[in-house]
Amino acid sequence: LVKKKGADTPEMLGFVEKDIDDILHLFKIFNEATHGAAGKYGFAKLQNIRQRVEGGIMFLAAIAL
Repeated sequence: LVKKKGADTPEMLGFVEKDIDDILHLFKIFNEATHGAAGKYGFAKLQNIRQRVEGGIMFLAAIAL
């Protein structure tokens, strides 16, 4: 996707790869916190994780267009 946009510099590729890794890690944490033992994280923390994951997904969607 980054190559299609002409932005496939080593720095951008590294950033996107790290961003995807972070999103996958946070998605797992969010899923465990909402489907696992109750009370693992407070509402504010869950909201921050959700916003970060959503932001990352929106970034990927933006470079896909």
